[in-house]
Amino acid sequence: MKRNIVLPNFFTALCLCCGLFVIFKMNMISPGTAVFDQVLSSVKILLIAAGFDVLDGAIARAMNVKSKFGAFFDSMADAVSFGVAPSVLVLKTLSIMPGTVLSAFVTVGAMLYSVAGILRLVRFSLIAVGPSANLGPFRGLPVTCAGFAAISPTLLLMKDTFSVSEHVHALIAGGVFFILGYLMLSNWRFPSIKRLNLTVTSIGLLALIVSLFSLLLYIAFHNFPAVLLLVSWGYVVFSLALACIRLAQGKRSSALDESDEVVS
Repeated sequence: MKRNIVLPNFFTALCLCCGLFVIFKMNMISPGTAVFDQVLSSVKILLIAAGFDVLDGAIARAMNVKSKFGAFFDSMADAVSFGVAPSVLVLKTLSIMPGTVLSAFVTVGAMLYSVAGILRLVRFSLIAVGPSANLGPFRGLPVTCAGFAAISPTLLLMKDTFSVSEHVHALIAGGVFFILGYLMLSNWRFPSIKRLNLTVTSIGLLALIVSLFSLLLYIAFHNFPAVLLLVSWGYVVFSLALACIRLAQGKRSSALDESDEVVS
């Protein structure tokens, strides 16, 4: 291994360690006994893992030391931190009777989510080291976003402001797992934030962006679960809305082309 690729792989290893720490930490807790503060601290550790995940790629690109080993290592770290850890985290907050239909529903949902996340990363790894690397938006929901989208409803429901039964909580968690699993395996296109080229030409627009960001930070300090839910699911809904608009425009363009052929 070349010495100049050690630094990005070091940050990848830190991302992996964060995911493993959350899994080991939650496995020391009995099912259904996890409290809000324990889950919140685990989510913050996964946020740190996401930061390391961004850093390793940014450093590799800056140093021009991208490699097949680094790409696969990054995918394996993401599989643990955002494909497995969220499932363990959510399952440990539930207190439902084993052997019931509801228990089977949540367990299958969690397994589907983790398997879908790993398959999504395998597909991404093959693209990342292939000739079409770094082209266009993501194909399927990125596993990092899926991880926080899976955790955020549970974190919000565990707050004192919400009072739902364990059955409702389990149904929501299982349903979220199934939805996110499908989106990760789907061919829906999700924009890559790293590839966005934003140019601000208006001072008023810049002031509005800064104000909205400041408001988001303020709310995050006072109601972190709500902001996490808003950001993660906002990205999902926004991406699907864009995909539907592109699909509708494509069908309209195809219909116009067919009508031109008939007229001519």
